[in-house]
Amino acid sequence: MSKIKYNNNLKEVARIIGQNVSRIRGGMTKTELSQTAGLSRTTLADIEKGERRPNLITLIKLANALGVDLFELFKPISMISDGEKKINDLINNIHNEDLFLIKIIDGLIEKRIKSKILGGKT
Repeated sequence: MSKIKYNNNLKEVARIIGQNVSRIRGGMTKTELSQTAGLSRTTLADIEKGERRPNLITLIKLANALGVDLFELFKPISMISDGEKKINDLINNIHNEDLFLIKIIDGLIEKRIKSKILGGKT
């Protein structure tokens, strides 16, 4: 893992955290994330804008609600791979009507994987 340097700039850290929360949140609304994390929507909006420096408890709540390791909230955008960026863009642009189709495709993929693992026995 490469070392991250923030140059002791707390405003920069807050900006990076905000960008990551927004990026990782993807298609989840601010209201959904704030409720899941146990935060007010205003607090979440301020964090995403980099206007609030969340404490450790808030960071843990956000990481848990987003389903990521705490480190992911501190990762500078420059450390995110192009592939990860493309996947995030795709996820952010999923519309509700597409979710049904995605669930069908996911089921088909799961069946295909089980078939491969079990040698054609499903």
